[in-house]
Amino acid sequence: MALKFNWHKEQLLNEQDCHHAFALLRLQKPKYFAFDTETTGLHIREDKPFFFQFGWLNTEANPENVIYENHAYAFAVDLERQPALAKRVIRSWHNYLKSRSDEEIYYVGQNIKYDLHMSANEDFLPDECIPITELQFWIRYAHDALQAGEGGPPLALKEYAVKYLDRSAKEQDKLLQKERGEIAARFNADLKNRLIRSRCKVPKEFQARYKSMTLSCLQEIFKDPIFDLDMLPQDVAPVYLEWKETLPEWIRKKVKDLVDPEDIPYNRLNRVILARYALDDIVWTLEAFWQCKPIAERRENVKPIYEIENPSIWPIWRMERTGFKVNLEYLETSRRNLRRYIIRRRRDLYELTQTSFKIGQHAFIKELLANDFNLELESTAANEVDLVLAKLEREGTNPEAVQCIKLIQELRTLEKWYSVYIMRFKTELDFYGTDRIWTQFNTVGAVSGRFTSNMQQMPKDGIIDCDGNELFNPRRMVIAPVDEGFAGMAIIDYAGEELRFQAMYTILCGDPDLNLCRAFMPYQCHRKDGTRFDYNNPRHLKEWDTKDWYLNEDESVLWSPVDLHSEMTVNCGWEKSDPDFKKYRKVGKTVNFAKQYGCGFGKICIMFPELSLEKCKQINDAYYLTFPGVKTYHKHCEWICREHEFAINLFGVKYYNISAHKCKNMLVQGSCASFLKIKIPQLDKYIRENNLRTVMLAAIHDEIDFYIWPGEEHHIDKFIEIMIEWKDALIPIVAEPDYIGEGSWADVKDQSYYVWREKNLQN
Repeated sequence: MALKFNWHKEQLLNEQDCHHAFALLRLQKPKYFAFDTETTGLHIREDKPFFFQFGWLNTEANPENVIYENHAYAFAVDLERQPALAKRVIRSWHNYLKSRSDEEIYYVGQNIKYDLHMSANEDFLPDECIPITELQFWIRYAHDALQAGEGGPPLALKEYAVKYLDRSAKEQDKLLQKERGEIAARFNADLKNRLIRSRCKVPKEFQARYKSMTLSCLQEIFKDPIFDLDMLPQDVAPVYLEWKETLPEWIRKKVKDLVDPEDIPYNRLNRVILARYALDDIVWTLEAFWQCKPIAERRENVKPIYEIENPSIWPIWRMERTGFKVNLEYLETSRRNLRRYIIRRRRDLYELTQTSFKIGQHAFIKELLANDFNLELESTAANEVDLVLAKLEREGTNPEAVQCIKLIQELRTLEKWYSVYIMRFKTELDFYGTDRIWTQFNTVGAVSGRFTSNMQQMPKDGIIDCDGNELFNPRRMVIAPVDEGFAGMAIIDYAGEELRFQAMYTILCGDPDLNLCRAFMPYQCHRKDGTRFDYNNPRHLKEWDTKDWYLNEDESVLWSPVDLHSEMTVNCGWEKSDPDFKKYRKVGKTVNFAKQYGCGFGKICIMFPELSLEKCKQINDAYYLTFPGVKTYHKHCEWICREHEFAINLFGVKYYNISAHKCKNMLVQGSCASFLKIKIPQLDKYIRENNLRTVMLAAIHDEIDFYIWPGEEHHIDKFIEIMIEWKDALIPIVAEPDYIGEGSWADVKDQSYYVWREKNLQN
């Protein structure tokens, strides 16, 4: 591995340095630029940049700058220690780029929206006319469609540089991490000395492993997912609290237990190493871009970057600046309730097993199940435990083992919810003293192109205790910010988007699936005047929900949308006349969505342990019986992956070297993702052109969320119109809006916008 350019790296310290840098810039007139920031933390609204770095590649020789061909430049300026100089440099840099914005130039950043947030926090945003692009787009579109764990490219800059550019790319990073570790160790050593001087005793449960109260022993207590200060031994608590008060203010609130190296902000580290670290970020960014760009071009994968990805950067950045308003009181109440319930279920597990252990002690659990319940497991990983549990429930044997496994699984879920959906957010909210959660949305984090974020997997339903009471619903903590003047929250959800795109793929493969197509439009239907429904006719697609379409095979029957889940349930062997059909329909619905994600027979056996293996096989076979057109599509995917280098989604994104199994879902999911990315800039443009105070909040799965300003509710109709417009569609696209005034994100699903509009906008 070798770098392609001769690099000149410099920290700008005075006006003379700056004059020289910009003289070179004006002389060379390069096309490829990059910028980055080093910051006090990762919070997109509350943290600040303290270094700004920028640079360029000089790739073309001309009579004026031939001696600079294949030279590249990286400069850094210290915002924290030389703010006046830094601001002048950044202003000159942005003015230069703006003057070149009509030319073919590339302004690249790694996680560029984050650096735009940092720029906004210090009031030096670049002009939106400057053509910015994200390095991760080029990495994703230049490489095979594999996640990093499968051999694909890492999206993190340093990891990418180590793998593809320079094995020593983390050299400066290692020095900084070492320094962070040393600073943390000094703080923690002070606590250790205080514990020794106070002669604190070791709790009984740890006495077999520790002779004195060491930091390691204390860390064992902190490891409990539901740790709170009331869990500290009585003689340790005052020592710990006194130590914590001695910590500097810049770190005190961030420390959850001991000082972690991650708690130490970068601006507290060695400035010389930091400057080298910052300059290297420009090197890796531009070298990676220079390497990926021609590959993406040869693979004809550049068009999606220009037409889908780049146009979404600023609109999604604005969305991220909005933030989720949080009901802090509800969050704290939920924390207490969930913690109490976890303690209760731990007691239940102890009473059942007569031993105390943690659910993360996999070797101990494996031994316990073998000794107490005669269950031999290779591991206690979730998949294997689920398989064993399903087998036991199906056989109706060993009920105590079933109870034990279910308790362990429940506690794993409870503790995950407590740490991931409560404490992660609560810790951040407390540290920054805010009532908003800000998150970033990565549009290429998943290989398919689906959005990823820490809110993306937010469950729609809450967690329930064994008495049927809701302990916590993450969406219930997100509320409409009516105290800030907003009228409410609107959620516009694409109805059955993945199934609609699946139906469209069956049409394109030449075998339109009757059930799928008839679920969304009057496929193979006609009107009394003899007009045949034609999915190639845009007017027919707009009239899909009129009541005058009749089935071709039975002219006496009006078309109505096929209930896909009921059809699946019938083919699973349950009759609609069965009194329990509604219960069985949930099975059909679950399998329909699971099959969409590649679920097989084994997974179905785990999902429905109350059903026999024969019934599970019937359910598995029922999918293609219900949707024969999907089988044709799946065979098409197998042919594509066998005969071609890539598969291509409906919007031109090419996925190279993917398996047939992944292709089946990736094309559908990727097309949905591309469609959503296209719509976000269109919505953003409409909001800005009409000077609305309504803001986009988030893009979660197949929905776009808004905070609505009073008097602007009627624009929701226009948002829907924008979201469903697609001139190349062969299936009607439908977006269903929900709306609440005062309330939470969880309440929205029960509040139809149309019902609200009828009541509130009659005049």
